[in-house]
Amino acid sequence: MEIKDLFITPFFLIIFYSIAYWLRPRFTDSNTKKYFIPALTVKFIGAISLGLIYQFYYSGGDTFNYFHDAKIIAESFYESPLKYFKLFFSNGKYDQETFAYTSRLFWYTANTEFTVSRITSIFCLLSFSTYSAVALCFAFFSFFGLWFMYQTFLKIYNNYHREFAFAIFFLPSVFFWGSGLMKDTIAIGIIGFFFFSFYQLFIEKKSILFTSIIFIFLFLLIKNIRIYILLGFVPPAIIWVFLENI
Repeated sequence: MEIKDLFITPFFLIIFYSIAYWLRPRFTDSNTKKYFIPALTVKFIGAISLGLIYQFYYSGGDTFNYFHDAKIIAESFYESPLKYFKLFFSNGKYDQETFAYTSRLFWYTANTEFTVSRITSIFCLLSFSTYSAVALCFAFFSFFGLWFMYQTFLKIYNNYHREFAFAIFFLPSVFFWGSGLMKDTIAIGIIGFFFFSFYQLFIEKKSILFTSIIFIFLFLLIKNIRIYILLGFVPPAIIWVFLENI
């Protein structure tokens, strides 16, 4: 983290809280409204805490390696947006045009880790490559994925607002490891949206075309980041659909 984190991060907090307060009436009811802002807040606390611990206790780690590669990818955008997109959609093969950037990347040939760095580079472009601001972006995305999961569970068991809120948002291990600039944060956010789209598509059977597109996109994204999540999710999901349809 750098000095600019102290100036840019509060600006992002203001933006995210403004968006959250604006969206809260659309995504909550009288029972869930009280959990919305506190759940987002603990995600932000987890995101910043993870960065501080990795910087001042571990003196480095995966979170800063992702950020290192993302900054280099974002750097290519300022030279040429075409180079950025070529690098963003590259498949681990070296090319003369982008070699000045790819030769400096830790994880260029590691598909899973490079996918995380590519996603991180988008947030770097939005935040002037500010680590803590990028971490807040991860936390914000993860929060909404989990909120959609929370709402889906309440459709099935609508009397357990407090229990599901605690399990999904307020367990320390969940909001610490699932909020910062880490692969797990993206995975947990995606699985929230994925669970929501699965329920809409196969259980409620609503918005079939649009939901199918989202479902396939999320499926491929999870496959590239944490394939074992699919291995754990798909078998019981198939049983669930089967039972629903008989």
